Amino acid sequence: MTNVNEIYQSNYLTASDLQGKEPTVTITQVEVAKMNDGQAKLCVYVNNRPKGIVLNKTNAKAIAALYGDESSRWVGKKVKLVTVWTDFQGKPVQAIRVIPPQGDELSMTSQAPAQQAPPPKSADDFGARLDDEIPF
Repeated sequence: MTNVNEIYQSNYLTASDLQGKEPTVTITQVEVAKMNDGQAKLCVYVNNRPKGIVLNKTNAKAIAALYGDESSRWVGKKVKLVTVWTDFQGKPVQAIRVIPPQGDELSMTSQAPAQQAPPPKSADDFGARLDDEIPF
């Protein structure tokens, strides 16, 4: 039998292309793609593969939350791709979701060095504030 996805191939990565895997990938390019309906969407290419991932608002916001709103800064950063069931036009469909990479993968992609926590307050610091006058 012939696989439907082999006959009706997409120019963009789809959930069926992941074949149940959840790869951690590196964003190698970001561009604006014009869809058939005339709408513009961000498209990310990963691991120098020819098919890009068209980002819906959910996925674009997820990457922006990780690496900032400026999409040009996403290049070289890692994300994990997973498949989820979602509702599209009233029908359940599988879709790709972008999530943070796990463990050491995330530390290799962070944008800024980790900041040290401030030193703990001593009991004396709190006591000094309790003696302040109340301004009313």
